[in-house]
Amino acid sequence: MRDGLYRALPQALGNVGVTWTECDHEDRGDGVLVAIPPTVAKSVLVEVFPDELAAALLEHNRAHVAEEQIKLRVALHAGEVHYDDHGVTGESVNLAFRLLDAPALKDVLARSVGVLAFITSSWFFDEVVQHSRADNRDMYYRATVEIKETKTVGWICLPDVPRSPLSVPSEVPLETGRIPAPRQLPAHTPYFVGREHELAQLTTSLDIAGQESGTVVITAIDGTAGIGKTALALHWAHKAKGRFPDGQLHINLRGFDLAAPIDPGDALAGFLHALGVDAQAIPAELDAQAALYRSVLAGRRVLVLLDNARGSEQVRPLLPGSPTCAVIITSRNRLEGLTMTEGAHRVTLDLLPAHDAIALLAKRIGRHRLDTEPDMTMKLVNMCARLPLALNIAAARANPHPKLSVSQLVEELRSERDRLDSLDLGDTDLNLRVVFSRSYTMLPSDSARMFRLLGLHPGPDINHHACAAIAGLSPGPARVLLRELRNAHLIEEHTPNRFRFHDLLRFYAAEQAEREPDPVRTIAEQRFLDHYLYTSLAANRRIDPSRPRLAGADPNPDARALSFPDYGSAWRWFDAERHVLIAAIDYAYSHGWHGHAWQLPWAIAVFLQRQGLYHLYATTQSIAASAADQLDDRHAYATAARHLANAHVRLGNYTEARKYGQHALDTCREIGDRYSQARSHHVLATSYSWEGSYHDARHHYLEAIALFREIDHRGGQADTLSWLGRTHSQLGDYNQAVHCCQLALALCREVGDHHAEATCLDSLGYAFHHLDSHDKAVSNYHESLALFRRLGDHYYEATTLLHLADTHRAMRNHQPAQEALLAALTIFERLHHPFAERARNALTELG
Repeated sequence: MRDGLYRALPQALGNVGVTWTECDHEDRGDGVLVAIPPTVAKSVLVEVFPDELAAALLEHNRAHVAEEQIKLRVALHAGEVHYDDHGVTGESVNLAFRLLDAPALKDVLARSVGVLAFITSSWFFDEVVQHSRADNRDMYYRATVEIKETKTVGWICLPDVPRSPLSVPSEVPLETGRIPAPRQLPAHTPYFVGREHELAQLTTSLDIAGQESGTVVITAIDGTAGIGKTALALHWAHKAKGRFPDGQLHINLRGFDLAAPIDPGDALAGFLHALGVDAQAIPAELDAQAALYRSVLAGRRVLVLLDNARGSEQVRPLLPGSPTCAVIITSRNRLEGLTMTEGAHRVTLDLLPAHDAIALLAKRIGRHRLDTEPDMTMKLVNMCARLPLALNIAAARANPHPKLSVSQLVEELRSERDRLDSLDLGDTDLNLRVVFSRSYTMLPSDSARMFRLLGLHPGPDINHHACAAIAGLSPGPARVLLRELRNAHLIEEHTPNRFRFHDLLRFYAAEQAEREPDPVRTIAEQRFLDHYLYTSLAANRRIDPSRPRLAGADPNPDARALSFPDYGSAWRWFDAERHVLIAAIDYAYSHGWHGHAWQLPWAIAVFLQRQGLYHLYATTQSIAASAADQLDDRHAYATAARHLANAHVRLGNYTEARKYGQHALDTCREIGDRYSQARSHHVLATSYSWEGSYHDARHHYLEAIALFREIDHRGGQADTLSWLGRTHSQLGDYNQAVHCCQLALALCREVGDHHAEATCLDSLGYAFHHLDSHDKAVSNYHESLALFRRLGDHYYEATTLLHLADTHRAMRNHQPAQEALLAALTIFERLHHPFAERARNALTELG
């Protein structure tokens, strides 16, 4: 190394016109003192000598192993020297060696990727560097040098390293204005897609502030883990950096890393150094640091990007005060404190729309692979929950294997239980389970418990009452925990008081739920299934008050079941919870809660019928029948079989309807349940009637009426008399039909059964139509329609519209007939019911 040094120095000096022999030089162990003749222009030592010396050192290093390579510190000073018996001496020599030993210089060289670090005295910088033609004058940093009795200022330069504030260690004091504006933005991803609306929001916030002025623009981008917050922030920042010529500051605050988050004081120190503040000028207290930071940024146009923040308290000291600055913050948490006190604009990221998710995959693995399998591509997008991180991981799995088809990738991700394992590239930042865990492990214990228990819930979403039930809490404390989960973006409040996971978070929550002890899971399952059962029963009593109560379904206080003041509130609850209730029935059956698996279908049967959701009605009753078999409960089986028969009637499967209707009737006779026998006769009669076997239908209706009279069930009598009246009409006995329907109508109004009343009015209208009493028919139909619409029974609304259209046609009222047929067609098409064809044909005939 010494040989290398003594080759490099003479070579570099010789290349700038200074011969080694005319210089005085003394060996100082691991270095050398060189006194250059005063006839040599000092400017060459800063204009060309550094580059020549760096080149000579690099030539040596390329030829030697790492242990023999050289990194060199050089101190430059000019002044008087003296000679004694031991060599060169004097204050100038002492100062040069103090500069050379400056810790700041040593630290700079140790961190540098280059081989050379220069330090000049203050005099040399002011008199030589500042007046030289050197291109690197702006590369010098001011440094305080304190060694022994010496306290002075030096100027440091790394001549073979591109100028960057990041090349200066934090210990080096800098002079404001001597360094270029900081450009700290990391590179942004080339795979960014979409987010046009959010990008526009960011720009608009800046534009509005520019017009109104007065306050710093703060925008907080929040969203769940892996949603693309950093990608959006960097993409926008790079597009907008031209609006911030005084610099861009960036820091990853590591709010959700495994290690501790960045302390605001450390972040401020880094920013102040980058802005050129001397280290010794930085106060120790956080408030004073923040005040200095605001002072330095006052009037400057600087963009500050605070990435991955834990919370408002971490970022508040890092906010500038000048309206010329702008701040972008990203966080998994909703920084509502900043919104309230600092007026931050919130931009919340949702999952990517399907077309943007496909565009992201196309950028990653090529459009041609996706276009050959569009259906599989859509499945892949959905399996990744349209979450950008998951899509990127899936694409990265495919990239090394050009022949791997989208179908094969979908197959790898098909298992819900193993999907999080598949979405793991080995790196902690590219492992969805680890990424989710960083948010989950930071939750307070009660919130984490709520998260785990919600992992048991089967529905596509859940309301806050069910959340309270599953956790065994009252609604108030449950709301607090849900708010914490929402603020951490571990659950989404997609409509007020309704919450949901995206699929991948749901799988993660389910994994956490599996870690709960079996008794805890069992109690939680019973609580939410009881909640849905007893609330459904309460809602059912409002929409069908004449229906008998379900035997054996005694309320459970822990279920926190809801009550309903009227028909409308009960109907709205059923409508909101429909998909959840279907999922709960599946869950109950598959997890061995067979009592709930047959009772829940019973409780929602009337709602499904009135909505015309007959396929769901049939499916749920099939599950109920299987659950009853598992329980060996004959009453439960007869009830489910009767409802299953009714569903098949509505679907036009009359053979299946009679099979299950007969099973129900036989079972009811065996167990002596006369009410259910009557209902079974009723459903058998309806199946015969709809198939056109009107005599058989009349027989079963009469059997049903006799049984209802025996047990004095006036609601059952009213409903069946109405249907019997319709059957008399179908047999051509219209006067008898009117008589039956009028008896039924009086009973319906007596017991308050509005649905049976609406059916009865429709049957009366049908009879009057065939008696050529068209005005009476129209009047009854309109009364019936008003009731069906109020009750939300879309199917019977549509069938009554068909009957009304027939009457208008008979009256040659073309326009009202067409309007009724179009309205009926719309409903039947929405219900996917075969009667839609009947409405189309009638419209065609009408012309």
